[in-house]
Amino acid sequence: MPEHARLRGELQIQIMAALWRIDSRGVEEVRMAMPARYRSAYNTVQTVLNRLTDRGLLRRTRTGNSFVYRPSTPRLSI
Repeated sequence: MPEHARLRGELQIQIMAALWRIDSRGVEEVRMAMPARYRSAYNTVQTVLNRLTDRGLLRRTRTGNSFVYRPSTPRLSI
């Protein structure tokens, strides 16, 4: 598996799991789809979403004043 495709840490794993489950959503929807134990602050989730996008694991689309994130890889490939 390429280095850029590896998930680093439980928060990244939980965010990707939430997005695979709900498909594409904004930061707050992703945050609320996560288990309560991992539901970090809005800014923390946004930062992780942006880092996963930079690493090619997510796609980001601007919708109005916000972004919608969606997985760029199927669940089985990670």
